Amino acid sequence: MALVDYSSDSESEAGEAVTTKRQKTSHDKTSADSAALPPLPDAFHDLYASTVRVSTSDDPTLHQGRKRVNPHRAGSWPSHLYIEYLGAPQPLHISLSRPIVLSTAEKDDFLEKLISRVKSSGIGLFDLAPRGLEWHRTSESERSFLVLRQRRHNPELAALLQRCNALVQEHQQPPLYAFSGSGSDGINDDDAFHISVAWSFAPPSPDVKRYTERAFAAGPRAEVLAMRVPVRGVKAKIGNVITPVELPVRGKKGA
Repeated sequence: MALVDYSSDSESEAGEAVTTKRQKTSHDKTSADSAALPPLPDAFHDLYASTVRVSTSDDPTLHQGRKRVNPHRAGSWPSHLYIEYLGAPQPLHISLSRPIVLSTAEKDDFLEKLISRVKSSGIGLFDLAPRGLEWHRTSESERSFLVLRQRRHNPELAALLQRCNALVQEHQQPPLYAFSGSGSDGINDDDAFHISVAWSFAPPSPDVKRYTERAFAAGPRAEVLAMRVPVRGVKAKIGNVITPVELPVRGKKGA
């Protein structure tokens, strides 16, 4: 029996099939190798949390139209205290201070005091849980934020805020929230802790608020309310340098 004489087209198709199979095998192997890679350490995000300054003056066009709450001045260090949440495509946070400004002469002392007070606080590791999604408008930044409100009864979070507020006030900076004594943690209900997930310059209209509520209830509500945000420490961003301050292990006060 004579061998079948394949045409050049058939040979080409056969070659393409082999090449495709090899490419697919290589792609599958790469995907498997990538899936096996360990996650990046949390500290990695601290190294790349800020963009490079490309202007010596404040230019909103470089920041999606946003304006600094505190204009940049030589010798001043824009600073922020917060809790970071990495369980999202991009790092999110819960603020423990307003955007504040420290001078060159006081920034190191401020950081040393923060580390000392957090370490000696006796506040152990804890988790937070969201209670809902809603819009929040700030007068400082003139922006509207879509936020995940945190449950009101958070004694550890309130204790951290009290220490952060006391520290920033010692440096003639305004506290984050007003303590009215009306809530379970002494925090005004209008100024609850939250995680911002989106923002807009436009104030949310009643229709937008209603649509947001319906979309949340019909979609990810159960999944979001089941979320837990692990709090393992506080982060201080002074200028473009981020310093993580770990909470003391429960039962080892002052460790």
